[in-house]
Amino acid sequence: MKSIMKIVFAPVILLIWIICTISKALLQITTFLSSILAILFIISGIVSVLYGNVGYGIAGVAVGFAVSPYGIPKLAALLLARLYYLRYWLTGIVFETKK
Repeated sequence: MKSIMKIVFAPVILLIWIICTISKALLQITTFLSSILAILFIISGIVSVLYGNVGYGIAGVAVGFAVSPYGIPKLAALLLARLYYLRYWLTGIVFETKK
């Protein structure tokens, strides 16, 4: 029974590992780029408030916070952490050793 589980779940664990690795690299790149974009949105929001467009300024700061590392990339990191947890959980169930 254990060997059947290893045969069935080994490709699944490998696929999850590949997805996690690619997603981690993409998350690092997009977090860097979104940080730059967030800075631009926040600066444009502050400039808009200084020129009298309070609505545009608030919207710019809100969008800047959403794309900052504490917004959408943080949500993506949490989802990626769940995927890592799934991989470790499957590995522990399938390849556990009895002592």
